[in-house]
Amino acid sequence: MSSVEWEKHSISSVYSAYNIRQAKEIFDTYSIDIMICDIEMPQGNGLELLSWVVEHYPSTITIFLTCHADFKYARQAVQLGVLEYLLKPVRPSEMEAVIRRAIGKIEKERNLIAASETYRYYYQLWSMHQPLLIERFWLDILDRTIPLDSDAIRKILFSYDIRYAEDMQFVPILISIQRWHKKMILQDEKITIGEMQNVAEKLFVDGDKLGRVIPLKRNAVLVISPSDIADVRNKIQLRKKCQEYVDLCNKDFQCYLSCYIGIPAFIHMLPDILDELIKMDTDNVVWNNKVFYLNEKVKAREPIKLPLMNGWPEMFIQGEREKLHGELESSLKDLAMAEGLDAAAILEFYQDFMQIVYYVLKQKGLLAHQIFTRDELNEKEKLSMRSVTDLREWTKDVVDKVFDFLRASAQAQSLVEKVKLYITEHMTKELSREDIARHFFLSSDYLSRIFKKVTGLPVSEYLAQERLNIAKDLLVNTNMPISEIVSFIGYSSFSHFSKSFKKATNQNPLNFRKMKQLS
Repeated sequence: MSSVEWEKHSISSVYSAYNIRQAKEIFDTYSIDIMICDIEMPQGNGLELLSWVVEHYPSTITIFLTCHADFKYARQAVQLGVLEYLLKPVRPSEMEAVIRRAIGKIEKERNLIAASETYRYYYQLWSMHQPLLIERFWLDILDRTIPLDSDAIRKILFSYDIRYAEDMQFVPILISIQRWHKKMILQDEKITIGEMQNVAEKLFVDGDKLGRVIPLKRNAVLVISPSDIADVRNKIQLRKKCQEYVDLCNKDFQCYLSCYIGIPAFIHMLPDILDELIKMDTDNVVWNNKVFYLNEKVKAREPIKLPLMNGWPEMFIQGEREKLHGELESSLKDLAMAEGLDAAAILEFYQDFMQIVYYVLKQKGLLAHQIFTRDELNEKEKLSMRSVTDLREWTKDVVDKVFDFLRASAQAQSLVEKVKLYITEHMTKELSREDIARHFFLSSDYLSRIFKKVTGLPVSEYLAQERLNIAKDLLVNTNMPISEIVSFIGYSSFSHFSKSFKKATNQNPLNFRKMKQLS
C-alpha cells in the first residue's frame, strides 16, 4: 500500500490498524470514507470487520485484499456490499484505479445527498406556501378574478401545482356569523373568528389536503369540501355536522350563526352557488343557529303588510316614550311572524321608521347629524337590517336617542328664553356674559355653548345686538339725547357705543337719526 500516491487522489489522512479492535477504535474516532482490508486479520477476519462497519458506518466503501480465491469468501464480501475483491499481489495501477472508482462513488453519493437536501428544503418551502396558494386560488375563483373556463382554471392549477382533477366536484358551505352575544372590539372579533375558522377546519377538512376553509367578509367563512353529498345518508350526516358546529360556536364563542350548504359542483360553478348562498343569508332575517340547504327556502316570498305607524310622530312630539317602545315591539313581533319576511321587507320597515324620525326632527327644527354620528348612520344602519332582532335593537336605540335629544333641546330652549328675558329686563345695567351665567348658576362657557346652539349667536353678541336694536328704536322714535340713550342701554363709554353702532350700521348715531327722521 506504500506505493499508492494518496495525495494525488485528494486523500488527506490514512490510518492503519493491525486487528479488528484497533480498526473499530479508528472508526469511532475518525470519519472514514474508504476501508482497504485484508480478509486475514488477527483476532478475527476482514469479513467480521466488514459486517460491523456495514452496521455502524454504512456510508464507508470497502475494498478487499486477499490471498483467498475461494468463491465462498467472495460471495460473502459481495453480499456485504464490498466495492472490489482483489487478489494479492495487486499492481499499484490496479489499486489506484479501484481507489478512483471508490472516490467517484463517494462523490456521486454526496451529490445525491446534497441534491436530496436541496429538494427537501425547497419542498418544505413549497409545503409551507401551498396552503396560501390554494387559498389565493379559491379567492380568485370566487371573486371571478380568474376566467371561469376550463383552460384558464387548468393553467392556474398547473402553475400553482394544485392537484385538483378536472372532473372533481366540491360542496360549498357558507358559515355566517349573524351577531355576537355581547359587543366586542374589532380586534377581539378577529381573534374569535380565527379560532372559529380553526374549529371549522378540524371539523370539515380534518387533514384533507383538497379541502379548504376560506375567510370571506368580516363575519363569514366558506368551507370548500371535495365530498359527494348526493345520497341522502351523506346529506343527513353533513347537516348534523353543520348543526354540531353551530351549537359549539354558539356556546363556546358566544355568537349566533347559520350554515348554508350548497350542492356538489365543478370549480367554475362555485361563484354562482356562493352568490345564491349569500342571498339566502341576506334574506334570513328571522332564524338564528340554523342549517339550510341551497334547495331549501328560508321563507317563501309573499306580500307583507307593514305596520302603518299611525300616531308614531305624535308620540315622539308628545314625549310618550314607553308607549312608542310598546308599539315598536308589537309591530316587530308581528313582522317576525310574517310569512315571506326577508331583507327587502326589513329595509322597507327601516325606511318608513326613519322617515318618521326625520319628520319629527324637522318639525322641531333639529338636524339628524346632531343626534347620529357617522358611524351610526353607516355601520349600525347596515347591522340593523341584518335581522328582526338587530332591527329591534336599532329602533330602540334610535327612539331613546331622539327622546333624550328632544328633552335636552327643550331644556336648552327654555333656558335660552329665560336668558333672553333676563337680558331684556336688565338691559339698562352693565351686563356681561359672566353676570348672566352667575345669575343662572352656570359656567359662562356652558351658557355660551347652549345659547349659541339654540340661537346661533354667542351670548355677548346677542346682548350687543339687542342693545343696538333698542338704541335704533330710541334714536328714531324719541328725542332722547344720544348720551342718555348710551347710558340707558348699559354702555359706560360713549366712544365704545359709537364705534359699535357704526360697525353695525355704517353710520354714526347722529347721522342715523337725521336720515331716519328725514325719511
